[in-house]
Amino acid sequence: MASASIEKNRARAGRLSIPGLALGIAIALLAGAVAQSGAAPPVTAPPLKLAPAITLSDQTPDFDRAAKSRLVRLSNGTLVAAYCDAVADDPDNYVYDLKADVERPARDIFVRTCDSAGDDCADPLSWTAPVNISNTAAESSIDTDWTGDTDGSPARTPFHGDSGKPNIFGSGNRVVVTWVDKYCPGDGGQRTVTYLERNGREVPFSCVYAAHAGDDDIALGDWTVDRLSDGSRDANKNVNRGMQNGGWAVIWQEDPRGLQPGEAEGPGDGASGARVSLGTDVWYTYSVPGGEFGAWQTPVRLTDNWTARAGKPGGGPGGGGGGGGGGGGEHFGNNLSNPAIWSDGVARELRGTSDNLDDPVFNGESLTVGDVAWYLQQDQHNEWQAETLDAVAAEIMPFYVDQIDWGDNLEARDWPASSQVRVETVLYQDMSAVPMTGFEMRYLFGEGSTEMWGASGVPYSTDDADAATNPRKSAVATVYSHCARLTIQKLIGTRENPGSLEWDPGLGQWTGDVEPPDFNRGVWEAGEGPGGYSAEINVRGRLIYGYNWRVAQLHPDDTAGDYRLTFSVDGPGPYSEGTHCDVTPNTDLSQATLLPGGGEGGGAVPAIDTLNNLTYIDVRILPGDGGSGDGGCQGDGSGGGHGGAGGGGCQDGGPSGDVHDGGEEEAQNPIRDAEGNTVARGDIETGSAGASRPSIGLVSNTAIVAYEETKGSGGGQGGGPGGEAAGKFVRYHQFKPFNEPPTDEAAKAGCIVSDPQENGRRVRLVTQGQPGESGLRWAIFWRQGIGGQGASADVVLRRGTNNFDPANLSPTVDGGCETSVYEEAIVLDNADPLNVSSNTPIAADGNLADATGANSVENARAHRALLRGDDLYVGYTYTEDDALAQSIRPRANYNFWMRRFDAAAGSDGTWMAPKNLSGIRNWNVDAKEPRLMGTPGSGPKCHADPADCRDTSVFFAAWGTELKDPVTGAAEDLDIFVTCTTDKGEDFVPAIRIARGDNVNGQAEDQLRSTPDGSRVFSVWNQQDRAGAVDTRFTVGTLERSLGAPGGP
Repeated sequence: MASASIEKNRARAGRLSIPGLALGIAIALLAGAVAQSGAAPPVTAPPLKLAPAITLSDQTPDFDRAAKSRLVRLSNGTLVAAYCDAVADDPDNYVYDLKADVERPARDIFVRTCDSAGDDCADPLSWTAPVNISNTAAESSIDTDWTGDTDGSPARTPFHGDSGKPNIFGSGNRVVVTWVDKYCPGDGGQRTVTYLERNGREVPFSCVYAAHAGDDDIALGDWTVDRLSDGSRDANKNVNRGMQNGGWAVIWQEDPRGLQPGEAEGPGDGASGARVSLGTDVWYTYSVPGGEFGAWQTPVRLTDNWTARAGKPGGGPGGGGGGGGGGGGEHFGNNLSNPAIWSDGVARELRGTSDNLDDPVFNGESLTVGDVAWYLQQDQHNEWQAETLDAVAAEIMPFYVDQIDWGDNLEARDWPASSQVRVETVLYQDMSAVPMTGFEMRYLFGEGSTEMWGASGVPYSTDDADAATNPRKSAVATVYSHCARLTIQKLIGTRENPGSLEWDPGLGQWTGDVEPPDFNRGVWEAGEGPGGYSAEINVRGRLIYGYNWRVAQLHPDDTAGDYRLTFSVDGPGPYSEGTHCDVTPNTDLSQATLLPGGGEGGGAVPAIDTLNNLTYIDVRILPGDGGSGDGGCQGDGSGGGHGGAGGGGCQDGGPSGDVHDGGEEEAQNPIRDAEGNTVARGDIETGSAGASRPSIGLVSNTAIVAYEETKGSGGGQGGGPGGEAAGKFVRYHQFKPFNEPPTDEAAKAGCIVSDPQENGRRVRLVTQGQPGESGLRWAIFWRQGIGGQGASADVVLRRGTNNFDPANLSPTVDGGCETSVYEEAIVLDNADPLNVSSNTPIAADGNLADATGANSVENARAHRALLRGDDLYVGYTYTEDDALAQSIRPRANYNFWMRRFDAAAGSDGTWMAPKNLSGIRNWNVDAKEPRLMGTPGSGPKCHADPADCRDTSVFFAAWGTELKDPVTGAAEDLDIFVTCTTDKGEDFVPAIRIARGDNVNGQAEDQLRSTPDGSRVFSVWNQQDRAGAVDTRFTVGTLERSLGAPGGP
């Protein structure tokens, strides 16, 4: 429930983006979304009741643009709420939001407080007036061309300060709020990055701020604000932690090439700070106890990834601009899995024979999922062939194509001149009346050049002709026209105003206000190879037309501009004067419709010319400053070039190569100084690895830090089977005292706690100062799997006792885990971490030892944990089949599951079976953004007031819900639910919606805090009404139970 989702939804507020009949479906789904199943244990706990919600974001002026609400409760009972909001709604005060990909008003951070120990915080009059603690939205430290190509002007105008998410932490009666901001005044060291893939928008680097207050200063609104970095690198992912004695630490990451847009599949909008440039380091500062609270020391690099540009690794797997070099050896093509129609009566050569339709050869490698074996593509011992139809032999003349689909990459974005652009076109035919026979396919693993699909080995009967019930029957076939042609020409005008153009069927090209073709080939004219145009079978077993367009190579001079890509059919007919094709054409596109693009828009828009029997798409090429690295492909052994775009040309023309270390963004997106001058490459930090998404704990004068880091092999940030060089390590540091961070290179390496052969990411920590009888002090947990970015993964965990040394972790890690040498790191002998999420619905103790690939279709994400005494609780959202949950017509969904570990039970502790807390049975509704919140430590009045005494048997759980649009597959925020337990998770009160009302359009980003005994819970969240206004809302919940003795320390 990211606020970016709410920001995007503003334009759609007041209406559902679901046309026609689907509106009724959506209303029915909404009703079902709030129906919770009986998945949780029998309810014996007392009920939880919530007071009517109030609005906190009502500062003057209020532009109803609240976001990123946060809440802490101090030991004296003071609640401190922080949120972002706009201070003006004037276009002159707008900024460009990279993550949401929108222009919006600049935001400041506001803080309000309430004394929950003495006042009724459900009464808005009990809260102090909002205090603006950042005050940067009206300021600017740099001019940029932040509108890019969207307004036709290269003018550099002020980019206003824009405060990011407030990260708030309280300890004792002190509180610190940290954030990143675009306002970085000073000596002119702030830099910018120009996102060529975002219409050339130039965005300033961010710097880190910290605001602190203590005791009476909080109630008085007297906050001290310090800037911790200078904007010479792009800061992100800041976290702060403190101790009651006033010791505090702040940690963040800085990318020398700016925040990188995300490119992974999966949830989220990208630009999260997960994808980083080489040389990205984790930075650290602290304030010592006993001195002035908030006296921050000079920040230092906690990691040491930066190296000079000289000696930068290149080549090798993923080096330079391209995807990693493929291995040598013979490469066997893909089998046709989806039915195909030969519209001109000419068949494309296929693997196997037509006999393989009913008698496939499955003697090669397979992967078993559940009880089904899936046989891999590209294996010489696996051969199958879907049903085909010769339209000419069947006397279907002419053959009218039903649908045309241009590649989503062309419709989603504009491309830099240094790119190699994958051009794909697919023709589809509706065969629902007479389904054709194919093979059921499933994604198995990998991405880019390692992506692998397999065919089901289950022998389905072909007698059942219903495509809805027989997995081998397909209602859709692809169409192959032997007379198809691709023409690429640069327009003299623009795609908005292309000028006068006329199609010449005799030449297969446009004439008029257009340059001569850069490429003009028919399928029938040339076979495979870079100079030809062909139809291919991709790894999914689908027939597609594909071409790898090396833009600058074909048009080296004045490359930038708009290009018309035309897919036409050669030959005689009412649309043509001449004869080109070596057979009589029979393919007619005049009655086809265009499938909508799968991206967010911002790229090209395709069209159909019915008169000339063709379809075209006008693609914009932006200026670029790097060469194009050829993508490494399976079988050809080629490596990447230096800089430039990641390559394609893999998997018989599969998707373009992933952007690896040193790849596309690094070469293409210019870095500029405060004066607008391009920074020389030699003046931009780089390195062999990049660290990101740090977590920190501060306990007993010890700092413990964890983060994810690229492996330093040049293999990229993805992952994949056999590609251990790709992906990320999870690393861990601990140092005591916390104000003495490591300084030598060996200590800065950090201990690798993940499986070095796999891809670990999104690491989190939980700690406690006073352990129970078991000595359990901390746990480190993360997502891990064999796949790359966005791929399915499991939640895995190690726990620690006594001090925080890696030697005290269980399962154990290699004693040599602190190494930055890739060749040493990749062979570390770490014991497998506990697999907490494997086969969640039926999980038993034995599943804790499951390999992450044991069930390749399930997925766990959004992991959270809570540690109290001997009890460790781990929560996460989980689906039994990610592919089915993510499909437009889902047959699975995500629920919020939790399991408990009792470290004091048995000789080595006991794990309880997972419990489904959300219990959503509607496949169109997912649980998201889960929360686990335990009671805080006992307060100063515990001796006299039982409510101020901690009860460790109580904790709260909350989650959001989202409705997946049955037409588009997009998701809309629904409600937030909350529940709690008073017996360590044995039973839970009935989950309730956190707010009700007819004017609620969506809720997001819930934050919970409670009293030490758990009798009251406080919550803030963002809420959008049907008019599009977004506010920070607050409520108080009361757990109706009799107060007794505290349940634990």
